[in-house]
Amino acid sequence: MTRTSRCGLRTLWIAIFILFASIRANDLPNDSTTVQDSWFGFDKLQHVSFSFLLVLGVQYIVVNKHSIEENDALRISFSSAASLGLLKEFYDRKRPGGHFCKKDLIADALGLGLATAIVLSNPGQ
Repeated sequence: MTRTSRCGLRTLWIAIFILFASIRANDLPNDSTTVQDSWFGFDKLQHVSFSFLLVLGVQYIVVNKHSIEENDALRISFSSAASLGLLKEFYDRKRPGGHFCKKDLIADALGLGLATAIVLSNPGQ
């Protein structure tokens, strides 16, 4: 693994840690932590797919259209997708009948991780 890949991987883990560390169960309303939500619902597939495609799409645009280096572009694409996933959960919590779902965030993280693995496995391609 090259130095550049290690730096990108470290950034990925720091971002994931910050994402999950920022959410504590006692910050959420009671109904948000007791809602029954399936791990294998269509909603989770949407979260994985959206995060995955958003990272790859932003990565492509930033690298190929704005000539930004791969690792800097990865930070931009990863943080954009992670931020949108987190913002969506805060939005869902404010809607009537909605709730903040940590399972959705985990699905988002899976999509982020898969896309990041693809980007890091093909440097400069």
